[in-house]
Amino acid sequence: MKRPPPVPREEVEQQILFAWLDVAKWRGVPLGQLCYAVPNGAMYGADMRLARIQAGKMRRTGLKRGVPDVVVPIAAGPYHGLYIELKRRNGYNAQHTPEQRGWQARLRWLGHEVRVAEGGDHAKQIVTNYLARTGFPITIGWTPDPQIDWSKWMEGGDR
Repeated sequence: MKRPPPVPREEVEQQILFAWLDVAKWRGVPLGQLCYAVPNGAMYGADMRLARIQAGKMRRTGLKRGVPDVVVPIAAGPYHGLYIELKRRNGYNAQHTPEQRGWQARLRWLGHEVRVAEGGDHAKQIVTNYLARTGFPITIGWTPDPQIDWSKWMEGGDR
């Protein structure tokens, strides 16, 4: 009997999302230059003693437990921005901590959309649907620079 393929860890799902954000463009700018991750839950070194020291420094400089994993700081529709709590696909690791629920409620109260994504592909769909409200679609791949007369360039003329 064949075993199903393993479900990627949350960290891998986030890498899938950010690889896509680096090639997906909104208004001609790669989303990877506009969006960012919050390093909650990150391991700060192989040595547990040093990891605890670094985690303490991060908390003292403002890192908050429970903040959603991904931030899209673009206003769309009635929202000021989008926060995504990323979970593993297929319901794995889908538990929400009290800190996560608290941050989600506060961010909604502040006028942000907050969504929970099951995997990187679901997160891509959430970002795509959210940014569709702006009236500017997401494009993938190369888009021509409007400042350049590409017809001359393609003919081998003056660039």
